[in-house]
Amino acid sequence: MFVTAAGTTTRVETERQLRAAEEALRSLNESLEHAVEARTRERDRVWTNSRDLQVVVGADGVFHAISPCWTEVPGACAG
Repeated sequence: MFVTAAGTTTRVETERQLRAAEEALRSLNESLEHAVEARTRERDRVWTNSRDLQVVVGADGVFHAISPCWTEVPGACAG
């Protein structure tokens, strides 16, 4: 009977540790999501408001995105 109780105690403790680890992982994931959202907002602000030419170029040399200022009428973004 003692062996059964010890085995049950070990299982219960293992399940508790697993739940705690899952909660810690959930919390870490949530924190990472917030950090990525904040960084993305910051990058988007720079991308949108910059007067400098910014481009996203693929490995094939094709422009995939150009900052908004450079897609408008020439001279419209000049300082």
